[in-house]
Amino acid sequence: MVTRGVGDRRVVMDVYGPEEFFGECVLADVRPLPEEAIALERTDVMRWTKKELEELVLNRPQLGVALLQVLARRTMDVGDRLEDCLGERTAGRVLRSLIRLSERLAVMGDSDSVSLPPLTHQILSEYVGSKREVVTQHMIEFRRQGLLDYSRRGIRLTARAFQAAHGGDEALAPSNIA
Repeated sequence: MVTRGVGDRRVVMDVYGPEEFFGECVLADVRPLPEEAIALERTDVMRWTKKELEELVLNRPQLGVALLQVLARRTMDVGDRLEDCLGERTAGRVLRSLIRLSERLAVMGDSDSVSLPPLTHQILSEYVGSKREVVTQHMIEFRRQGLLDYSRRGIRLTARAFQAAHGGDEALAPSNIA
């Protein structure tokens, strides 16, 4: 998980899985580095300095193209998340964030579900820009609606979650939850 300080709060920029990279802000020569990486489970990390990465890209131009493609996708994802924050209720942001994370981190479950690694309600709240208590209310409601199930072992999204996420807020939690 990569976080960034915003005032006195931490914002989860993204959660990365196996084979993904992070720390691209070092390429922009931003000092001090604004991001912090926190391992959510046992992790092995490969580390390159900026100079080593520049040499790799010079020697393997395809790597540079691949890195640019990943950075472009991440930029579009951040844009989508910002759009969600501006025009969507928290319920929709939480569910769409789980869907977005499932596209990279999920393990296929039975034919009607996908499983995510365990993510705390605090992490989800920092990811969607809300309070933990509000995220907890939505997660309880989503579970009640049969959109997902969760435990300390992980989060299981049902096919109904994907349908609701693309059906708009009316398919989500009641409007009395902020």
